[in-house]
Amino acid sequence: MFVLAHLSDPHLAPLPRPRVADLAGKRVLGWLHWRRTRHKIHRAEQVEALVRDLKAQAPDHTAVAGDLVNIALAAEFPQARAWLQTHVPRSSRPPRGRAAADFDRAWQR
Repeated sequence: MFVLAHLSDPHLAPLPRPRVADLAGKRVLGWLHWRRTRHKIHRAEQVEALVRDLKAQAPDHTAVAGDLVNIALAAEFPQARAWLQTHVPRSSRPPRGRAAADFDRAWQR
């Protein structure tokens, strides 16, 4: 039997410290929301516990879907790539979603 594990929208934490220029446009609202509430919800230890459980289940393949990043800061993409390569080695493609184009550019670096 083929076992597929699916991890959706991990929103990796912590959020890198943005520069003022990074917060142009509506990204400042995302950052404020992160500072006010989302940092309490999207915590690194929760994602790590999920990954440990997934690995213990020894799935044949792990699919990661949804957002890996939070407000699409440039510094979030290398962090997300490293996380995928370290914790979810069976993932072969970056996730699709609202930040897909930025992720694709950062993935190629």
